[in-house]
This record gives sequence, structure tokens and C-alpha cells, in this order.
Amino acid sequence: VETGAVVGTWNIEKNIYVEQDD
Repeated sequence: VETGAVVGTWNIEKNIYVEQDD
């Protein structure tokens, strides 16, 4: 998982893509 490469955070525990507006 490339952190900061995309807008959002890859939550492995939920296995879903959550967009973060931080």
C-alpha cells in the first residue's frame, strides 16, 4: 500500500477504500 499516493486510506481491516478529506 502506497501511503500518500492516493487520496484516502486503505483500511486493510475492513478491506475497503475510505476517502479522507483531511
